[in-house]
Amino acid sequence: MTNIDFVTGFDSFSAIPEAAKKAGLKYRFAVIQDTYRPDKVYIYFDENLLMSIIDFLKGFYNAQDFQIEQRQGVAKVQLEVFLSDWNKLNSDDRNPP
Repeated sequence: MTNIDFVTGFDSFSAIPEAAKKAGLKYRFAVIQDTYRPDKVYIYFDENLLMSIIDFLKGFYNAQDFQIEQRQGVAKVQLEVFLSDWNKLNSDDRNPP
């Protein structure tokens, strides 16, 4: 089972980040992917779904407008750099960004 939630706007109990205010961003938009597979005992990462979402977004926006944050605290990289590095990895070494 895959559940995809779309979140818009800021909630009423969290402060809008200062960087967002300075950039004039008054709303947010997020896609939250939650995948459950009863045949998997541990965490399951649906790589095909991630690539489908990226392809979908590339149909609406220029790929140079995207950055991927692989882990919190790690520098963001341009989408094309991420995809190039991603494709060099063995499938067992690919973890969700």
